[in-house]
Amino acid sequence: MHRIPSALAVMLALLLAPLQVRSAEVSTASNIPKVLKSAIDQYYPGTTIIDRQDLSEECRLEKVDVKFPGLVSADFNGDRIPDYSVVLKHMKPRRHPSWGTIHDYRVVAFLGTPNGQFKAFPLWEYESDDKSAWYMIEHRQKALADSATGMTIPLKFPAIGLIRCGGGSAGYYWNGNGFSLAGGT
Repeated sequence: MHRIPSALAVMLALLLAPLQVRSAEVSTASNIPKVLKSAIDQYYPGTTIIDRQDLSEECRLEKVDVKFPGLVSADFNGDRIPDYSVVLKHMKPRRHPSWGTIHDYRVVAFLGTPNGQFKAFPLWEYESDDKSAWYMIEHRQKALADSATGMTIPLKFPAIGLIRCGGGSAGYYWNGNGFSLAGGT
C-alpha cells in the first residue's frame, strides 16, 4: 500500500497525457557524474537512486518501459547547464507503528551551476510499505494541463513528470525562481 500526501492526492487527476516519454541519456544510475553523486551524498546521505528493481509489482505488471525510473537528465531551467532529477530511496527501511516496514523516498531536482556543482531543490517526499509505485520521466510537451485548476501551464523548458503505476501523475516545472507543482495547493 502506498501513502500519498494529501496535497498530492488533490492532483492525482493531473494530466500529463498524452506524454512523449524520453528515457534519460545515462547508461546506468551508477554512471552518474561524480559531482552529482557527491551532491546526493552531501544533501541526502544514506540514499540511493531507485532503479527498475525498486519499482512495485504494479509497475512491473504494467511493463513500465523506462530504463532508469529514478533518474532524468534535462535542462529544466533553460540555462544550458545539465540538470538532473532523481527519485532517492533511503537505504535503511524503518518501522511504522501501523504500516510495518516502510521505505522513505524523495524526489529532488539538482540544477547544475556555472562552477560545475549542483543546487538541490527538494520536490516531494513519500513513503511506501514496499516498492516505489512512482517513476520519473522527462516531460517535453509544450504545456502541462492541470485538471485541479482547469488551467494549461505553458512550458518553456522540459518538466519533471512523475507517473504513478495504476493511475495518477504529477508535474514539476521551472517557474523562474524554483519549481512549481501543477495542481498543487
